[in-house]
Amino acid sequence: MTNNRTKLFFNWIALILTASSILLSCQSQNEQKEKELLQKENELLKKENELLQKENGQPSKSVDKKSNNDNLNTSPPKQSVSITKADIEKAFNENQSQIEGDGRDCWTVNSFIGDLNSDGANDGLIHFGCGIKGNMGNASAGSGLAIFLNNNGTLVYQGTDENFVDFVPSKISAGLVYGEILEYGPDDARCCPSIKTKVRLKLVNNGFVKVN
Repeated sequence: MTNNRTKLFFNWIALILTASSILLSCQSQNEQKEKELLQKENELLKKENELLQKENGQPSKSVDKKSNNDNLNTSPPKQSVSITKADIEKAFNENQSQIEGDGRDCWTVNSFIGDLNSDGANDGLIHFGCGIKGNMGNASAGSGLAIFLNNNGTLVYQGTDENFVDFVPSKISAGLVYGEILEYGPDDARCCPSIKTKVRLKLVNNGFVKVN
């Protein structure tokens, strides 16, 4: 009887140990599965975050680095500093002796503001007339266009163009100077030329060329 009880006891202990072993094995497997699930969940969250960044237009770190390098190698865009007609006429007066040369007096007929060299900054143009020196303008000694380019708000004198005789500018637009060339008809009085030809001029190498 005692042997039967002892045998039953050891069988019970063996059963408990087997059950514990199975339980521990299952628990270990469950923990491993939980770790794998957590890892997959983290990977999914990471991918979801990357997708959200792309949708919101946020560049990745590698793109940011390239963008920063590009910014370091790119000059900032030129800013247009505003100028006035008074600034243009002041620049003309400062260069007047060079514009006149010897033997004539020159004066401003009109002044214009606009981008002459298509760099995004407004430049200055003076339409001027000249007379023989000392004759108070009674005898014409030519006319022309004085060119002043904008360098960060400072108007730099580029020279004059006197190749278009009797050209009367009206405006600067889209890098072109618009105006008319006035010519006399056979019956015109000296004061009033009647033939008007519309002309557009483009600045090329500090001088103007006619464009269609």
